[in-house]
Amino acid sequence: MRMTAIILSAMLVLVVVGMFICAAYKSGTDGQGPPPVQTGPATNATPLRLALIPERNIFAQRQRYQSLADDLAEHLNRPVELVSLNTYQSVLDEFAQKHIEGAFVGSMLAVLAYERLGTVVLAKPAHPDGVSTYAGVIIVRDDSPISDIAGLAGRSIALVRTTTAGNLFPIYLFHRNDMLTDVKRPIFRWVGTHDDVINEVIAGTVDAGAVKNLRLDAYLTEHPEVRIRRLATSDQVPDNGLIVSGDMPADQMRALRETLLKMDQDERGRAALKAFGSKGFAPCRIEDYQAVYRMVDEIGSAWDQLGVAGPPPKPLTPGN
Repeated sequence: MRMTAIILSAMLVLVVVGMFICAAYKSGTDGQGPPPVQTGPATNATPLRLALIPERNIFAQRQRYQSLADDLAEHLNRPVELVSLNTYQSVLDEFAQKHIEGAFVGSMLAVLAYERLGTVVLAKPAHPDGVSTYAGVIIVRDDSPISDIAGLAGRSIALVRTTTAGNLFPIYLFHRNDMLTDVKRPIFRWVGTHDDVINEVIAGTVDAGAVKNLRLDAYLTEHPEVRIRRLATSDQVPDNGLIVSGDMPADQMRALRETLLKMDQDERGRAALKAFGSKGFAPCRIEDYQAVYRMVDEIGSAWDQLGVAGPPPKPLTPGN
């Protein structure tokens, strides 16, 4: 009997511990992906929570940004948590609920967050080749009979919601070519990431895809055997910049911006940037997103075709 009581007690302890672990994991993820990873000095400071968009595989994305978070934490003397989100829309939701203070986002999200939530753009990455912008591209397999945008009438195309390259740009093109009618309208296949778009096109499960050119270039470098043709390319927009809540104290905002802009000036920072895949950060402001505002303005009521909740951004005016 004594042995049975000991065994039952041990089992009860294991069950209780298991419940705490599950609760902690759920709390850390909010049901949106891996739990946030905190990095930085052990201080009493509240962690700086920075969200990552699902541009590619969540775990690959987190690995790429981890060195950057480590260096930021060291210079700011404040822990940094990376929060991986499963959808682009989640960035707006997390800002609205004050679950995050910042996020590395593409141009569509930067504009929507500024318009709806009053966020501030701090900086954008400058890649090793000096590029700090990207473009949207419409792609097909090299063996596809489709030779132009008009050839996509009634065909399937993979898109990524709440993005410029994978959402706004293709709708803009279809609007310009009068292809949003029932007869000519392409069949939209919504996927989660830009990598998903590329894979769908390669597999032949869709006729075309709308994707960020930088992700496509990186993929083709890793898979030189793949043959892709580009039917159209958008104007350039800032690459995934860091936006922060407008409620962030001015001194913290300034420190964060300066840390990013000066990261290439010491050995540790350069190592972090190399792991991140960049040579540094450059200043960025909302006025740099004029290409997004132009496309939104031109499509007018076709904004409803994007499947993005809420109204379109208002035209950007001086002093806006």
